[in-house]
Amino acid sequence: YAFVNFHQSSIAQKAVRVFSSYKFKLHQSPKVAQVSPAHIQGLENNLRHLQDRAVVHSNLPFSPVVMWRGQKIELCVIFHELRVQDMLKKFAVPQSLPGPSTQKLMQGGDTMWHPSAGNLMDPASADGARKGGSSPSAASYMGQQPLEPTFSDLLDRAAERAASMAFV
Repeated sequence: YAFVNFHQSSIAQKAVRVFSSYKFKLHQSPKVAQVSPAHIQGLENNLRHLQDRAVVHSNLPFSPVVMWRGQKIELCVIFHELRVQDMLKKFAVPQSLPGPSTQKLMQGGDTMWHPSAGNLMDPASADGARKGGSSPSAASYMGQQPLEPTFSDLLDRAAERAASMAFV
């Protein structure tokens, strides 16, 4: 079996044309290749699905393998990065702030502290900040690091981590 993550639909279509009913010649076998789309689409979705399965926690020769930019990345490293990303998301600041009446109630008065301003301000101006351009982002709030913008970035970091672990 092989699960291949194609980045372009045209390449996936070519693979379907080439490998449908293909007979491998290296081994004497009557088996013929069949191509079908996976019921779970996308590398990240498949890895998240496999994360808690027994097959990925063994070192058997038929365990899943992830190749990224020509480098094999151990699944445990990717799963670690996924867990870190999920934990960071749990601590992320919401993109919107509570409305002025909620903030006023929370602060017990007519003024409040606004994270992007770092000082006390009028609830009406906070409402304006919440609706428009100066709303604080999760990345800028209290020095937080931004979450992974893409799954590719997560895999790049996992590959770097895997490479650094190989030399330890």
